[in-house]
Formats: sequence, C-alpha cells, structure tokens
Amino acid sequence: MFLFKSLFLILIYVPSILSCSCISLSIDAEFYQSTIIFIGRIISSSIKDFNSVMGYAQMTMEVEESIKGIKVGDFITIQSYLEGSMCGMGSLSNGSRWQIWLTTDNFINLCSRNTQNVNKDIDILRNFALEERLNIVKENNVTKETDIRKNTEVDSKLNDWYEYEIEDEIPSQDIREEYFLTLYLVLFALIQITSTTTNQSKWSNTSPLHYGRSMHATSLLKNGNVLVTGGTSGDFLHSTELYHPSTGNWTKTGLMNNGRYQHASVTLKNGKVLVMGGMDDHIGISGTSELYNPLTRNWTFTGNLRNPRYMHTASLLPNGKVLIVGGWGLDDIHSSAELYDPLTGNWTLTGSMNISRYQHTASVLSNGKVLVNGGFTNGEGFLRSSELYDPLTGTWKIVSSMPYPTRLHATVSLKNGKLLVTGGFNEDRDAVKNATVFDPSTETWTPTKSMQNIRGMHTASLLPNGNVLVAGGCLTSIYSSGIKTAELYNPIAKKWTNTCSMHDNRWSNTATVLHNGDVLVVGNSNIAELYNSST
Repeated sequence: MFLFKSLFLILIYVPSILSCSCISLSIDAEFYQSTIIFIGRIISSSIKDFNSVMGYAQMTMEVEESIKGIKVGDFITIQSYLEGSMCGMGSLSNGSRWQIWLTTDNFINLCSRNTQNVNKDIDILRNFALEERLNIVKENNVTKETDIRKNTEVDSKLNDWYEYEIEDEIPSQDIREEYFLTLYLVLFALIQITSTTTNQSKWSNTSPLHYGRSMHATSLLKNGNVLVTGGTSGDFLHSTELYHPSTGNWTKTGLMNNGRYQHASVTLKNGKVLVMGGMDDHIGISGTSELYNPLTRNWTFTGNLRNPRYMHTASLLPNGKVLIVGGWGLDDIHSSAELYDPLTGNWTLTGSMNISRYQHTASVLSNGKVLVNGGFTNGEGFLRSSELYDPLTGTWKIVSSMPYPTRLHATVSLKNGKLLVTGGFNEDRDAVKNATVFDPSTETWTPTKSMQNIRGMHTASLLPNGNVLVAGGCLTSIYSSGIKTAELYNPIAKKWTNTCSMHDNRWSNTATVLHNGDVLVVGNSNIAELYNSST
C-alpha cells in the first residue's frame, strides 16, 4: 500500500516540478501549483536537534521564541519548493529548500537546511494542497492564539485526509515507517529532478566581453561567429568584438573609425558587415558608413548616407542591396529611404514612406517585399500604421494598420511566412504585453494571445522548432531598469509560456540565433548569455 502511495505522489507532483523547475516563483497561483505539501506531528522531544536545523538568519525574535515552544504532539506542515521562492524574511540561493509552518503559531514560515534531522523529529502524516490548508485556516479562524489540536472543526477536516483519527497518543511505529518511506521516495525523486534541471538550465553565461555595452548592433558572420559593434557604456564605443561559439570566448577585433551607438548593421552576401548611421563621437547624428572585412578584421569607410540618421532600420534585400528606412535626422523624423549597393559602395535615395517614423521595425517578407510597422512620428505620435516596400518598383503602399499603436516593439518572421509583433510602449509610455500577427497573403493583422509579461525594447528570435523566444526589455520607455524574464510563443497553439529567466536584467539588448540554434543575448553589461534551444 505504501509503495502505491509513494508512486502516486511522485506521479502527481513530479510533472509540476519539472514544468516549473526553472521559473522564478512568487507567492501566487503558480507558487501553489509548484509545491509538495506534507502535514506532520512532532514525535521527538529532542527540541535542541530540531532547532539546530532551522535557518535562524532569516527569523525574527518572535519566530525564534515560537520554536522554543515546539513540543511533542504539535502539528506542523512542511512544504518543499524550488529555487526562486521566498522563505522567511529573505531570498534563498539556488537549490531545493524546505519551508515549515507551525500550526500553533499562525503558520509562521521557517527554513530548514537539513531534512534528515527534520525527518527524525517529525512524523509525516499526509500531503495536501496549499490552497486547502489556507482555506482551513481562514474558515476556522486559526490564529496565533488558536491551537489547531483543540479546534474540533479543523480536526474533522484533517481527519478526512488522515489514515487514522487525531489522538493524543503518538502514532504507531508502523505508521511512522510507512510515511517516512513515502517521504524518502518523494525526496529522492525531487533531488534527482532538481539535479537534472539545474544541469539543464536554459541560460548560461559566456565568458565576459571586454566592454560592457548597450544600444549596440550585432551581426552573424558566415563562419558562425558573432560581431558586436559600438554601443555606449557612457561613452561612444569604437570597439568591436567577436564571439566564438566553438569556445564560448570573446576576442577583440578592429576598431571602427567612428564610435557610434543606435546605429544599424547588416551582414552582406559577400560576408562583409556594413554599419551605418547612429550617434557618433564626431558630428552627432551620423551619415557615415563603414565596412568590416572578417578576413583582415579591419574597418574601412564606404559611401556616406544621403541623410544622416539614427534609430533607423536596415534590411538585406534578396538582390543583395541594403534598404535603410526612417530614423531621426538632423532636423526631423525621416520618411526617406535609401539603398546601398555593395558593388559600387554608394547610397541612393528610393521612394519615401507615406509616414515618417523612427523606433519602428522593418521585416523582409518571403516575397521580397519589406514591411515597416509602428514607431513614432511628429503630430500623430505613436503609430499603428504599416507600409509595404516593393523593391521592383521602389514604391511604398499603406496596408492595414495594427490593432494597437506601439513603438520600440519587436517583430520576427515565423516559419509560415507570417510576422509576429510583440510588446512595445503605448501612449502613456508604459510597456504592453500585446501580440499580433501579419499575414502577407492578405496584408492584414490578427491579434493573437498576449504575452505573459509586459515589455518593450526587448528581442524576439525564431528558434529551430518554429517557436519564438522573447527576452528582456523594460517596463517604461523612459529607459527604466531592464527585466530578466523570457517566454516562448508557439505559433501553432497560439500560446505563450514562461521559460527560464536570464541571469541579468537587460533592455535594448540584441539577440542572435547561432548556427546551432542557440540564442546569444548581449547588452547592459559585459556578460552575455546563451539560451539553449535544444533542452
């Protein structure tokens, strides 16, 4: 019988542990669903041993005094939980811990580090849901002055769960052994799961960059390395660095001629990297562009832009040319667009957009056209409008608008050719959790389920399995501190799920999908992180 109970507990609770093993938990519905609860009764009078396993560093004097009052026959509950939960008055480090409530003292939560000592002092009677326990406390007014053992209403409900009636005498040795074995089996499964999920953490740090930076640009080279250019760390950065996925290391490479940030970069079909525009350390809003040669690791100037700009977009067209659109210029927000020809090294004007904009996104569709959406403009402010550029005619046409206005959002191309737009900021400068999908075949937008978290200035990356990873961002457009949460979108199920959070808060970060499908996230510090897409 006890083996059946043990297996039942493991089968019931292990899946929930696995699903939440790398999610930062808080005291809410997700927390309730991610725990194993046991109720027990003190069976040892060795209070000294019991006290020795408590986490005194996280207790108040009041709680310490209540521990001294623990006696044989007192009922307690024990809760196991995973990293990220709160215990007592402080936050615990990674790893499984145990949390204990004293039913005779309003369920004050304590922390135990040594479950073996707890096991010999506590008779584990039954596991049950946290919601049920809290409801019993609320319904029966169990308070600091109320002894749960003297409350007949509580006793009757607890008896519905127990294998025997609550009595004054200590349960038999056979019953204790049965429940101890159940606990040990569940603990063993929990330890194995915790060990496995810890080793399979979704995020891992790379070696440090030589310079912390934000508002930079990244480009994936043909050899699989990643080039990070410019940005700011309080200064305009000339420096560029290479990430080597084979070693996980960063190496310095050639300095750009101009330090710049909020620029754009594109890897050309010939393997070189083109950077253009941005704010630079010479003339402010830059009209210069430079080429990086991966073979020589040197930078050389190429043709100047027709219109200096920053916070613009750059897209590699199927014909090998580069289209840059919008951005903030010397006097105003641009509606102009330009084409770069790698064969001549020159920029030429092409058709202008119908609406000037910056802080927008631009995406190359499977038919070769470019969709520009959202952003900010003078007069109208936050934009919901979208426009299509046709490289064959060099003209723009307005298509249907997004369901909501947004800027500093993220757009990613899905495997089915549609576009997913996520987050950004609304007119109140607050981040949103909205998401919507553009269908090139109908040139229309359809709202999809919203993200789990609000965010703007984040990244969205297409994974090899077709899902989309959204990471980082911030909560307001006044450049507040970043967030570390990440989530996944399943285009087939049209559903968002939280995934493991990054180690560091990040906003205005970049995300690059490597050749092996992993995602490199860089920004806001000299530590970059890798998302493992295969686990």
